[in-house]
Amino acid sequence: YAPVFVLFQCPQDMHETSRVINYMQEKSSVIFRMCRPQEMLSLVSQFDLLIGMRLHSLIFSAMSQVPMLGISYDPKIRAFMKKIDQPCLNVNEGLVSQKLRTVLEKILADKEKVRINLEAKRKGAYDQALLNFDIFFDHLKPGRKLQKTKK
Repeated sequence: YAPVFVLFQCPQDMHETSRVINYMQEKSSVIFRMCRPQEMLSLVSQFDLLIGMRLHSLIFSAMSQVPMLGISYDPKIRAFMKKIDQPCLNVNEGLVSQKLRTVLEKILADKEKVRINLEAKRKGAYDQALLNFDIFFDHLKPGRKLQKTKK
């Protein structure tokens, strides 16, 4: 595998990316430019595996059915990974290299199963979004009065 770092908050993410690269023995690449969401989605869809700390990287990975590992520094990362039944390690608990390796090996060994599960989760999320729009538009039907909410 050839590591590729994709900066979702460029240039803020470059400092930490540089720190990680300095520890690495493998050659890696960095995509150091702002990408539009569609470009980023297209890029992520080409990956075999994504290790992400940014929520949008994990969302793009899930949308593309790319196996992933979340690295959580924020509860929203853990919550998203739990919702889609994908593994997540917590930065505050320390990232021991052997634990990281074990989790990554499991993800890669099960990558076709992961892709199928992500497709099912994607379909479920899409159906839920459609239902939410249906409910929203049902409340905006002509002649229907909107109810005031009590404070």
